Amino acid sequence: MKFEIEFRPVGEKSKPGDAIVIKYESRPGYYRLMIIDGGTVESGQEVISHVQNHFPGTPISHALLTHSDTDHACGFREIIRELDVQKIWMHRPWEFSSYLLPYYADKRLTVEGWQEGFVRIMT
Repeated sequence: MKFEIEFRPVGEKSKPGDAIVIKYESRPGYYRLMIIDGGTVESGQEVISHVQNHFPGTPISHALLTHSDTDHACGFREIIRELDVQKIWMHRPWEFSSYLLPYYADKRLTVEGWQEGFVRIMT
C-alpha cells in the first residue's frame, strides 16, 4: 500500500496543535484522504485550502478527532463544515462526564457545565 503523511504546521511553537493529512492507496491507482485532528481554527482553514488546492474534488474518506482540546478540535470543526467528509471518528466524552468529573482539580465544575463546554467547542 502506498501512502503519504503530511504533518501540517499548526499553533504556536510553544504549544503546537495537530493536523495530519494522509493520502493512501486503497487499491492500485485509487487514492483516498484521511485527516487526523485539525489544529486551531486558523490551521483548520489552512488544511482546507491545502486539500482544495492539492486534491480538488477529493472527498475525505475518514476524519478522526483524537481528543477535544481546542488545538485539535477547533480546526477539525472547520474541516467537517467545509470539506466533503464521509466518515467522522471521534469519542464523545460528554457522555462520561459524571464519571470523569472527580478527576478534575476544579471542583466547581458541574456535569451540565462540562457538557456545555464540549458543545461550545464543537459548534
